[in-house]
Amino acid sequence: MSKASKGKGSRAKLHDFFFENVGKILKSVTLREVTGTSEWARRVRELRNEEGVNIVTHNDRSNLKPGEYFLADLNPLPAFERGISKETRAFVLDLNGFTCQMCGAAAGELHPYDLGRKTRLHIGHIDDKTMGGGDEAGNLRAICSVYN
Repeated sequence: MSKASKGKGSRAKLHDFFFENVGKILKSVTLREVTGTSEWARRVRELRNEEGVNIVTHNDRSNLKPGEYFLADLNPLPAFERGISKETRAFVLDLNGFTCQMCGAAAGELHPYDLGRKTRLHIGHIDDKTMGGGDEAGNLRAICSVYN
């Protein structure tokens, strides 16, 4: 990691690290170490979806294993803005009973798969925005950090 990355947030640290390692396969353990946070995967998604950074995973290429990532090139992809209002988020959480729609974990309770940490819920798309899904409530669901 460059000296310029020190003192930056985890998203900026990941950005710098990927750009220093274009075309190299990077493992999730390394990315977690670079950021120093358990939220590293979310930051990778933000780089991909909001900044258009061309980070490739096993979902994109069959030659990659789960937990492997690489920056394919420096050419940006179309980026998506976060467009879910606070009202829509609250509506979806309430509609889903404040539970993860993937595993059933309830907000604030100890998560059964996350090493004794409390469940934190997020809003996820049923049909991903990259596949044409929108930010309307019917395409959203509550999901925990494990499944987000």
